[in-house]
Amino acid sequence: MPVNAFFFLLQSSFADQRWLTDTTAVFDPKPVPQPPGGLWVHAVLLLCFTLLVLLRVYDFRRITMLVQGFVRPAAVATLYREESALTSRVSFFLILNFVMVCSLFLWQSAAYGMEAEVQDSSVLWIALVLLAVYIVKIISTRVLGFIFEVKEAAREYAYNIVLFNKTIGLILFPVTLLLAYARQVPAEWLIWTGLVLWGLALLYRLVRLSFIGFSVRGVSIFYIILYLCTLEILPVLVIIKLLIKQH
Repeated sequence: MPVNAFFFLLQSSFADQRWLTDTTAVFDPKPVPQPPGGLWVHAVLLLCFTLLVLLRVYDFRRITMLVQGFVRPAAVATLYREESALTSRVSFFLILNFVMVCSLFLWQSAAYGMEAEVQDSSVLWIALVLLAVYIVKIISTRVLGFIFEVKEAAREYAYNIVLFNKTIGLILFPVTLLLAYARQVPAEWLIWTGLVLWGLALLYRLVRLSFIGFSVRGVSIFYIILYLCTLEILPVLVIIKLLIKQH
């Protein structure tokens, strides 16, 4: 049995070498960091996912039109005629998704970026502040439209704000999912990806809304620029400053 004898000698030589060098392979992986938050994070994401599934099943046409309105300004006119910005079922679900997703994303960013533990209740305060900012922005837009007698343009302007918020909620939903469940992906990559996508969407919205504002006749360009700086640019700069300070 020369072949068997050869394999026996080969195995014996490897065994002798292992015992002589006294080296053994050790599997010692680094512990996977656990995401912040408790069961409420899973509940929020499940609720957002359920809302999006319902919209996909029952109102897929509206979702397609929403994406088209985000990409092409000409498609906004059809959406503007067919639905209310705040009261329709699709709008209500998407606005709710926007508030929950963006609040959770900001909370996750703060929880990963701060050395101290972030309270779970902070996400409620973030949601309230986010709602307050956009409610004030929409009300101010409508009031200014009434003062300068450009009600239709102000209504269209406010509708575009809500339209972009709905789309931002859809864009950030995958990022919040990955922050909650993708343990192997560095959280910093996901956070900066979400911030860059959100920032690009806001910059694109600012450009689109600027064209609407500058196309209105009878309103001074100075007041339009003042409005854009106060209600569009300033809140974004404050949020960016807070996030950079925490990171």
